[in-house]
Amino acid sequence: MISFTWNIIMSRQPPIYHGSLSKINEGFILYRIHSRIRIIFYCLIIGFLLPSISYAQPKIIWSKTYGGTNTDVAESVIETNDGNFVFTNIGNLIKIDNQGNRLWSVGLMGSGKSLVQTADGGYVITGGVSGNLMILKSSSAGEIIWQTVLNNSATEIGLDISINANEEFIVTGKSHPYHSFTQSIVVASFGVNGELLWKKEHGSGIIDIGEDIISLSDGNIVVTGGFVTNPDDATDLLFLKLGAEGDAIWNKTYGGSGGDNGKKIIETKDGGLLAVGNISLFGTKNQDLWIIKTDSNGDSLWTKTYGGPFNESAYSVIQSEIGGYIVVGDSGVGDHHTGGGDLWLLKIDESGNLLWTETFGDGGSDGGRSIFNTKDGGFVVSGFKSDSGNLDAWILRFAPEQAVSVIGFPLNIPIKFKLSQNYPNPFNPLTTIRYALPAAAEVLLAIYNIRGEEVARLVNGEQPAGNYQVSWDASNVASGVYIYRLTTGEFTEIKKMVLLK
Repeated sequence: MISFTWNIIMSRQPPIYHGSLSKINEGFILYRIHSRIRIIFYCLIIGFLLPSISYAQPKIIWSKTYGGTNTDVAESVIETNDGNFVFTNIGNLIKIDNQGNRLWSVGLMGSGKSLVQTADGGYVITGGVSGNLMILKSSSAGEIIWQTVLNNSATEIGLDISINANEEFIVTGKSHPYHSFTQSIVVASFGVNGELLWKKEHGSGIIDIGEDIISLSDGNIVVTGGFVTNPDDATDLLFLKLGAEGDAIWNKTYGGSGGDNGKKIIETKDGGLLAVGNISLFGTKNQDLWIIKTDSNGDSLWTKTYGGPFNESAYSVIQSEIGGYIVVGDSGVGDHHTGGGDLWLLKIDESGNLLWTETFGDGGSDGGRSIFNTKDGGFVVSGFKSDSGNLDAWILRFAPEQAVSVIGFPLNIPIKFKLSQNYPNPFNPLTTIRYALPAAAEVLLAIYNIRGEEVARLVNGEQPAGNYQVSWDASNVASGVYIYRLTTGEFTEIKKMVLLK
C-alpha cells in the first residue's frame, strides 16, 4: 500500500502543482481513497502490521560555501573515483574531500561549465575562453595536460560535455556569428588528446541553444535546450537526437506561448528520456519549473509543471536509487533571476507525481545548478549562495534516501527486484553493481562479453531479502562493452557497462 506524501515546504508562497486534475479535486480524490484504504487496512490486521510506504525528506550531511570577493557559482559537481568531489567554479576547478574540505584549486584559463572524469582519474572540462568554445584535460591532481580552443568567426561556448563508449568527448553549446542576430546549437566531438574530430551546427536559423548532451547506450546522442520554430515565437524545449557523427536523426519541440527551455536530460532506466527546465504558461512573464518524460523517440508520455508567483526553473535531475527522480533548481526568484530565490529540491515518482519538496536558502540570492548520485546511495548538489552580498559557490551533500513506514520505522526490505546501473561507468578496472531482493531467492549475477560468453560469475546461490552490492575487478579482461545479468527465478534484468583502459 503506497502512501502519497504531499508535503510542500517553501520560504515564500508555496508553489502550485499543475497536473492533469486541479489540486482541489486531486487532493479530495486522494483523501477519499486513502480514507477507504485505511479502513480496509485496519480491518484486515490479523496479528501483524503491514506498514505503508512514504519517502523521507532529504537529510543534509554537510553544506559548505566557497568563494571570495568575486561572484562564484558551482556550475557542475561530480563524485570522483576516490570518493571525494570536484566542481567547476566559473574560472576554477576545485577538489574537496568527502567532508567538504578543500584539497586543491586550479585556474582553468577560461570559464568551466561542465566536467566529466576519465578512466585515468583526470578531468575534462568544457566552457569558453575569450568568446571561443574551450575544452581542456587535467590530471587527477589538477595539472593542465592539454587545452583546445576553437577559434572562428563566431562567439561560442561549451555548456555541457559527455563521454561515449569510444572515450571521445562530446560537447554541446551555442554559436553566435559576429554581426548576426541568429544563434545555433553547436555539437562537437574531441579525441582523447583534445583533437577536434567533427563539429556540427543545428537549429532553426533563429535563436537556438544546446544546454545539455548525453551519449546513449545505442551509440547515438541526444541534446536538449531551446529551439525557435517561428520568427514570431519564443523558444520551445528541444529534444534533438543525433547520430554518432553528429548528423540529425530527429528533433521534437514542446512548449507554450512563452520562452521555454530544457536544461538537463537523462536516459531513463526504461529506455526513455526525461528533461527538466522551465516554461512560461498562459502568456505570463513568470516561469514555472517544467518536467517532461518521453519515450525513446522523443514522443511525450507525460509533462508536469511546478511553481508559484515568482520564477522557478529546474537545472538538473538524477534517477533515484530507490525509484523516481530528484530535481534541483531555483524557487521564488525575481524577474530575470535578479534577487531573492532559494535552492529548490523536488522528488517525483516515475509518473511525475510529487513525493516531497524542500527549499534551502537564507533569503538572499540562492540557487541550485547540478546534482549527482553518490556511491553510498545519496546525492550531492551544487549551486550558489549569497552569504555576504557576493555569490559564493555552494555544495550540499545529502545522506542516502530512505523509504519509511507511516509509523516511522525504517523499512529495510526492498519493495521490488531491481538491478542498478554499475558505478562508475565507464570504469577502469573496478566497478560496483547494486541489486535489490524483496524476498529470498536463488541469485545468479554474471558478466558477459558482447559475443555472449560468460567472463565472470559474481554471485551464484541463495540470498535473503535485502539490498546488495558487489564489486568486479576487470583487470584481466580487455576494454570494451560488457553485459551483466541478474537472474532470480522469474526475474531477469540486463544492463550494459563500459570498460576503458
